[in-house]
Amino acid sequence: MVKKVAKKYISENKIPIKGNKNKVLNIPWWASILIIISACFILYYPVINYGLVECDDHEIIHRDYDRIKQIGNWHQEFFKSYMYNSYYRPLVTISFMLNAQMSKQEPVSYHVTNILIHTINSILVFYIFYLLGYRKLFPLIAGLIYSVHPLFTNAVAWIVGRNDLLLSLFFLSAFLFLILYSKKGNWYYLVLHFLTYLLALFSKETAITSVLIFASYILIIEKLKYNDKKTFVLATVWLIALAIWFIFHSMAELGNPVYKSGIDVFLFNLRVIPEFVAKFILPVHLSVLATYSLLNTFLGIILI
Repeated sequence: MVKKVAKKYISENKIPIKGNKNKVLNIPWWASILIIISACFILYYPVINYGLVECDDHEIIHRDYDRIKQIGNWHQEFFKSYMYNSYYRPLVTISFMLNAQMSKQEPVSYHVTNILIHTINSILVFYIFYLLGYRKLFPLIAGLIYSVHPLFTNAVAWIVGRNDLLLSLFFLSAFLFLILYSKKGNWYYLVLHFLTYLLALFSKETAITSVLIFASYILIIEKLKYNDKKTFVLATVWLIALAIWFIFHSMAELGNPVYKSGIDVFLFNLRVIPEFVAKFILPVHLSVLATYSLLNTFLGIILI
């Protein structure tokens, strides 16, 4: 009886209880970041000493070395194709130019750069969940899952996986600044959101679809109206970024197409969504290159 009265008095007067077990779960943000950095370093440290896998990476570092060693020509990459095909990813080539200055044709700096970018991406995941209102262990767990998930091993350990790492880096940054702008309304967050989204577009064409995620966030999570001023401003920013990318893309000298397009290809590739969900939640029998599996498609549909 006495315990019940005491608990009621404490709850009504909001008296803090010493030794509250929940305090154990409140890890400082800096400690969470150190844990994530440690996880990435421990897991991917062996990659630093890896060589080339002779799959596109040898073409960039050996065949195209005369191109990437000319760091003074970095601005010309915005008007060239990626690896002399129809891909347009100037920032990826520019990043290889920086590596060529550090270790020439030795793969060490290329691997280290991939690990560093993945580590930053993992920290961004942690911070995004923190900004979304999650506290205690949840943001840390999200960052750790991202840092050690086998689904991303290919992007980190394979030098040419840099395109996915850079896309993730700038997409996550753009999403982070979108959250800050939608919550605080400061104009500099809007500028940073615009710049990072533009950099994501110059990293990989897939960034075009990021607008769907941005729009879903502001309309569903932030519950902005279609006719809201912020919605109009953000839509304008996205259109400007896409227009700039399209203009540069149209002026670039692209090589031979390496992929097909059309409604039939689009419908076939919708399987990417359930396949990705299946591989993320049940990361077994993963392949080095993208492949389709009826089992993964079926599992993904069930999980969704």
